[in-house]
Amino acid sequence: MAESVFVPVVPAVLAWARHSASVSAEEAAKAAGVTVERLQAWESGEEQPTLPMLKKLADKFKRPLAVMLLPRPPAGYQPLRDFRRTATGVVGELPPRVAYEIRFAHERREAALDLARDVGPLPDRFVERAHVSDDPEVVGARVREFLGIDAATQLVAARQNRVFELWRGAIEGRGVLVFTMSGAHAPLVREVRGFAIPADVFPVVAVNGRDKTNGRTFTLLHEFAHLLLREGVVENALAPVRGMPAPVRAIERFCNAVAASALMPPEIVAAEGQRLGKDADSEWQDAEMSDIAGLLGVSREALLLRMVERGFASRRFYTHKRPVFDTEYEAFDEPSAVKKEVRIPPPNLVLGRYGSRFTRLVLDSYRERHLTMSAAAGLLGVQAKYISDVERLASRAA
Repeated sequence: MAESVFVPVVPAVLAWARHSASVSAEEAAKAAGVTVERLQAWESGEEQPTLPMLKKLADKFKRPLAVMLLPRPPAGYQPLRDFRRTATGVVGELPPRVAYEIRFAHERREAALDLARDVGPLPDRFVERAHVSDDPEVVGARVREFLGIDAATQLVAARQNRVFELWRGAIEGRGVLVFTMSGAHAPLVREVRGFAIPADVFPVVAVNGRDKTNGRTFTLLHEFAHLLLREGVVENALAPVRGMPAPVRAIERFCNAVAASALMPPEIVAAEGQRLGKDADSEWQDAEMSDIAGLLGVSREALLLRMVERGFASRRFYTHKRPVFDTEYEAFDEPSAVKKEVRIPPPNLVLGRYGSRFTRLVLDSYRERHLTMSAAAGLLGVQAKYISDVERLASRAA
């Protein structure tokens, strides 16, 4: 029998790869088919893994094998503040799927910077700013103006079920990369609704594709507000809940209020509330909420919260409805909900996952021969045979 060949992996690199992937020692040991004690011996340098074992760990950590053989851990990304919460307070470590999506977004942003240098000047710096002490109604109106979306345009997009695409395109037009966490291995909604990575050039917003479209739209604007604050976060709650420290609650309330103001202008909210004869003590029928939420392309919960804030719904009624909304969100994560998804053609998946901004950067670099077809396909996560179809779809979207 041939002797096992042990790989001289750097212990610090092995430990970094596991921690950055948010994988526990128990999970990593199970993937490699060894005991936790043996894994710890690898990470301490007392022993070394065989090549097959190292390959299994690389697969578990979703890292290329070459990364596992680095001489030292690479300079890490700045961690995002964890704003995720459960009903009882702070959740534990990032689930591996969430950690992967954050790393994936950082890597695609770095790729976008390289591609932009190849095909032309970098986009203008993202200079819009806000402070948590600002009036969110004023900031929300400023966001609409900055993105060039008025109420009439939004109402038309809502009738066409394209509100998310409208806001995403406008945000991408301002130099922001907007990614969607999608696919069979996407994080659950209860794990993460979205996150934001602030930067002067190519800041990032990512939203969970498992969420309903109208919910994704609110998350998109909420995370955009975090970019204005220069606050990098990962979160899963629409409304601040108990257990959040006071400064965090203040930030979350501000971002929620900015998103609500941008998506649901006060004049439209007031007109609809008055039309239905609602006041601060009113309850709402589901059909009433659904009609107006559909009119604006937002979720029923976001609409009801906005009506509470503007004096057209009872806070007590919202508290009563919150468990109903939570149950609906939990259903997004059920396997049956995933099975019912319609099969989407790969080119459409590319634009949905990466957005028009990043996709066009890759395609432009490919056309100017800075990238091979294989490299372009790799950056877009699609087989090379689909590149021409992606080009046609991206052209129509533009």
